[in-house]
Amino acid sequence: MISCIIQCMRKTDRIFQIAVLSTAFLFMSTLPVRAAYIDPSVMTYAIQAISGVVIALGTFFGVYRNRIRKALLGSEHHSDVMESDALEFRDPESDKTITTGITDQKTAGGAKEDQRTPLRPAVFLSLAMGFMLCLYKPLELYFTNIIEFEYDVFDILKYILLLFAAVALFILIAYVIARLISKKLYTVLIALGLIAFIAFYVQGNILVGNLPPSDGSEVDWSQYRGEEIKSIVLWVLSAAAVLFVCLRFKRRGLFRITELVSAAVSGILAVSLILVCVQNDGLRRKEHTCIGTDYLNVMSEDKNFVIFVVDAAGGKTFMDLAETTDPEYKEIFRDFTFYPDTLGAYQVTRLAIPQILTGYWFEAEEDFETWYVKKIHESAFMKRLENEGYISGVYDQLDFPVPAEDIDRYENVSMRPYGLKSVRTFLLDELRMIFFMYMPFQLKKYEPYALFNLSNQRPADYYYTWYDDENYKYFRDNKFETAPEKRFRFIHIMGAHPPYQFDKNMNDVDNTEEATYENMYRASVTVLQTYLERLKENGTYDNSVIMILGDHGLADHVHTETRQNPLLLIKGLNESHELAMSDLPISYDYLPEIYQNLLDEKTGEAVIPEIARENPPRKYVYHEFDDIYHQEVRELKNGKAYEVEAEPTGEIIGN
Repeated sequence: MISCIIQCMRKTDRIFQIAVLSTAFLFMSTLPVRAAYIDPSVMTYAIQAISGVVIALGTFFGVYRNRIRKALLGSEHHSDVMESDALEFRDPESDKTITTGITDQKTAGGAKEDQRTPLRPAVFLSLAMGFMLCLYKPLELYFTNIIEFEYDVFDILKYILLLFAAVALFILIAYVIARLISKKLYTVLIALGLIAFIAFYVQGNILVGNLPPSDGSEVDWSQYRGEEIKSIVLWVLSAAAVLFVCLRFKRRGLFRITELVSAAVSGILAVSLILVCVQNDGLRRKEHTCIGTDYLNVMSEDKNFVIFVVDAAGGKTFMDLAETTDPEYKEIFRDFTFYPDTLGAYQVTRLAIPQILTGYWFEAEEDFETWYVKKIHESAFMKRLENEGYISGVYDQLDFPVPAEDIDRYENVSMRPYGLKSVRTFLLDELRMIFFMYMPFQLKKYEPYALFNLSNQRPADYYYTWYDDENYKYFRDNKFETAPEKRFRFIHIMGAHPPYQFDKNMNDVDNTEEATYENMYRASVTVLQTYLERLKENGTYDNSVIMILGDHGLADHVHTETRQNPLLLIKGLNESHELAMSDLPISYDYLPEIYQNLLDEKTGEAVIPEIARENPPRKYVYHEFDDIYHQEVRELKNGKAYEVEAEPTGEIIGN
């Protein structure tokens, strides 16, 4: 692209040349990336920037080689054989040569310009646009974030190729129709297509260093005014450059430059994609350890122990809803004890789930997944469950590692291909991602969760997924069965985590005024209510220990709660009473002892260890989402967990 710009500017004003080149290299400068579940492939900046610089330097020396040679060898040396600096394009449909220095409709040979309208620039542009949007970007995002996706590239490649072919063919057909209607219309559309191609390339591959977070959380778009200005400048400059080409080199020059730009950019992207694929071992087959829905509806006639994690469910929100707009919670959670003054362990799910399940804190001394698997084996709670004959089922889409050697420990884990639940949904998610990445910044707000949805692409039906609507339908439509062996169930649902998609009745309210944290919270309670009703129907409710807890809380627009205050509801074996509320100060550091007390058939406040009554300082650890190896220890010494922030102690864990 830079090569063509330099060629086109050769006879133009020097100030214009400097302005365009300066802007081009400004766009190619590296920018910081905000934390997100998916990194928008900023690592490919270097590859594309280096390729662009090489092409620019090559073109510069190619165009000005005569002047450079003259400067080095002197004006008298071989002056008789020095070539002209005039740029020439070979007519693709004749043997005639077009010289850029001639501005009328005659070629260097004096003949009039051929008035035929070739289709080749449309073919080049259609293929290049389809490749960049539908093939390059999905694969680049996959290769650079390969650990974020459950599926391997072979699960999605044929669908991405299908999308590429469909988009390229659609664009080409549009050009063919325009060419049949009017030569001028066809030329205008080629110019507009070139403007869009250049702007899309820069917007989607260079200006990706300051995208909003893609974890589904709400975005403050007022912080991105600078990015909006960059988008406007980009489109104005792209339009100005193409307009200059049209005025300077006429239609045939526009066609030729369109072909060159399409081929050059596609070449740069193809090289970049190959290198990124090799660097990240992108073609490897993934080991498909399938955490399935198997036996989720099977409970024991003897004893059951259920840990039900509701993601992002805050304790303060539960208390406010139960006491104001949703008093039915007191009946839904009859027999439970609610602990509003609960301090969690971490503010992010990745470390919170291991601590909840095993009781261990991650000290950042070794690889996280290796540590996680080891602590599951070392957990006193998990060992006791095995020793007492509990058959375990773990239902967690993202946060529970099961190495191949541990598959037999869980009745719902096996080796299966990932697959895709819905090809249509996958393709729509890809289109949303393409829109989000390539459109001007002013339009990105219409698809703010595009990357989040792509990373959470739903697998085949036999995989467990954490989505509230999926679990609601499962519990609603599947009759629960009984078995003689004791059962342990660890279930993790999306809960109140953004994006906020559902209301209390599981209606889809995405992108409406009803899409709120409270309504998503209510939707998760509907899932819990349906689950509890199924247990009561098949007679396994009373003989089940049930803990309902949030991995962390989440601040909303109304309350002052923070992520440190998760929901905690506990029901022991055969426990029966009105919903109770205890003011004991709870720490997730107490969970291992709570589990042991519940296995000992204690109920009510008796399950809480004595240390809670002494109210010592409670530990809480903060870390950035994408850096679990650097943690900040905090303590809550006085006050309620839903009112007072835990304060830093100065202790840092990790690097």
